[in-house]
Amino acid sequence: MFKGTTKQLASSPGRGFEITIGILVAFAAVIFWWLIWVIGSSVPIALDSIIGIFVMALIAIWISQLSYRLLFNKRRKDGGLFAAWSLKVWLVFLGISSVAMVALGLTTSEYRMALGATGMFVACVAGWQVAKRRSQCSTKT
Repeated sequence: MFKGTTKQLASSPGRGFEITIGILVAFAAVIFWWLIWVIGSSVPIALDSIIGIFVMALIAIWISQLSYRLLFNKRRKDGGLFAAWSLKVWLVFLGISSVAMVALGLTTSEYRMALGATGMFVACVAGWQVAKRRSQCSTKT
């Protein structure tokens, strides 16, 4: 069904593009760490604020690691930027979100939003095929 799309998603876009995206992701990581510092220094210490800052720090670590791997060409053994299970978790989250956006777009007569969310869902399905192939390759080795 998505054979051409999965091959295209699995191919490398080129080193220059990876560096450009790595710089943008590094900028996002810096902003995220700054937000953690600003929020962490201004909220009172309570269990909910500690949990929120901890979750934000985990996301910031993930974004920073992604930036590091893009900028310094440090891919995983299977060739991806992060583990196949991590890719699947993100795809499930984005897939469910896109289905919700399709439903919202259809109920509010925002058909362009529904169309865009449908495209995102198709990309999630194609990404799932890539993640499935990577997880099969990593279990063979």
